[in-house]
Amino acid sequence: MIEILRILHVVNKMDRGGIETLLMSIYRNIDRTKVQFDFLVSKHGEGEYDKEILRLGGKIYRVRSRREGFLKNKLDLNQFFRENDYQIVHVHVSSMTNIQSIKSAKKNKVNTRIIHCHNTQGPKGLMHEFMHRYNRLIIDKYCTYKFACSTDAAVWGFGKKKTSNKRVNIFNNAINTTDFIYKDEVRKEKRKELGVEDGFLIGHVGRFVEQKNHGFIIKIFNELIKIEKKAKLILVGVGRLEEDIKKQIEVLGIEKSVLMLGSRSDVNELMQAMDIFLFPSLFEGLGIVAIEAQAADLHVFASDVVPNEANISELFHSLSLNDEPHKWAEEILKYSKIKARIDRTDDIIKNNYDIKANTEWITNFYLDCAKN
Repeated sequence: MIEILRILHVVNKMDRGGIETLLMSIYRNIDRTKVQFDFLVSKHGEGEYDKEILRLGGKIYRVRSRREGFLKNKLDLNQFFRENDYQIVHVHVSSMTNIQSIKSAKKNKVNTRIIHCHNTQGPKGLMHEFMHRYNRLIIDKYCTYKFACSTDAAVWGFGKKKTSNKRVNIFNNAINTTDFIYKDEVRKEKRKELGVEDGFLIGHVGRFVEQKNHGFIIKIFNELIKIEKKAKLILVGVGRLEEDIKKQIEVLGIEKSVLMLGSRSDVNELMQAMDIFLFPSLFEGLGIVAIEAQAADLHVFASDVVPNEANISELFHSLSLNDEPHKWAEEILKYSKIKARIDRTDDIIKNNYDIKANTEWITNFYLDCAKN
């Protein structure tokens, strides 16, 4: 009987974020008779993907977080790696601020140690900035491979020199393309469910955090609805700024035109219902939802800080965050007439964002690492 290779992924918590969604897409498509995924998390409470992970045969371990105490986190990590025998650990980060998990993995002789940067900005503050820059200098002592989701993320995480010398693997945040192929019957069903059968529907998917710039989304929509009276906005996601955004909507008196849908497992179908995708982030490692939206044949209006790798078709429109909300609204309204939607599979595959090809690549990478 062939022994299954178990990969340990280190994340904060397996909720519906970009990193976690990518990992689950790979996990669902990987040959689990060869490779299995386990997860080491540091946030309390059940993650939204936890039940599915257990159903697929994965394990979930928890350690105390850095916020609960630096020493507690370090002790837990060292104990974990002493007691659990993993050949490969894959650590997912937004910055180099905290690399304790990869340090502990090396200390306890994990052979393959991958650090994977998924963003272009980290926590604010002088200490965070100092630790990010310092750890960026020493990271090669602890990792065996460096990954990033885009060139911008590679430069942020590891520096220009290492990126230009091709010492960082750019691993595309791929999607299950077939899930997003436009289907007219799905559109009709979802629009009926949402109560927007005849309206112009703007959509956004993202956590309610500063990075996603929801306040600006509301300002843009407030300008747009002055012209397109039947327009609606749907916001998919949860987060600590949710109540602040609700208050902003109420102050503007547009609450009847904005639907806050919370965390959803049917994002692919909701994108069928949308007419435009709005994505004015303050920063992004890549912006996988922008790829998903284009797969659903949606025009995407993104801020000019979203990495160019997200621009995979003529559907992608880049605007400046310095532009006034009414300028964004005017640009969006140029595309308010509903067009016939088409299958965008070729664009996704051509740009190497299809999950099947990427899953095959990472499978072979893990198996090759295990042999060496």
